[in-house]
Amino acid sequence: MSELSKSKVAIVWRGEPGTTLTQVPETSRLHPVALALQERGLDVEPVVYSEPDSRSVHDRLLKCDGVLVWVDPLSGGKDRSDLDSILRDLASRGVWVGSHPDVIMKMGNKGSTLSHA
Repeated sequence: MSELSKSKVAIVWRGEPGTTLTQVPETSRLHPVALALQERGLDVEPVVYSEPDSRSVHDRLLKCDGVLVWVDPLSGGKDRSDLDSILRDLASRGVWVGSHPDVIMKMGNKGSTLSHA
């Protein structure tokens, strides 16, 4: 796979508004996931989600081929309704979404969500 044709997979978790990272922190429980994806030739896009950054998160994720999400459906008085709307839109545009919100709702569990990255 050439550098120009690498697929990009976003790893998304909840964090503070305005947080932008160039890599998943080594101290994060998601760091091994990022390393495994990179070892398989994928580019990893770390994306910190917060409701105030919804539009910019959407725009960043739209540039990815796939999205893996670790955001609790209910945490700290917040829910995933905004993020789920983003994920549905991305999927409708051809971005692969791991743990699509509609599937998670049908399953009746959190799927691939963790409370803290």
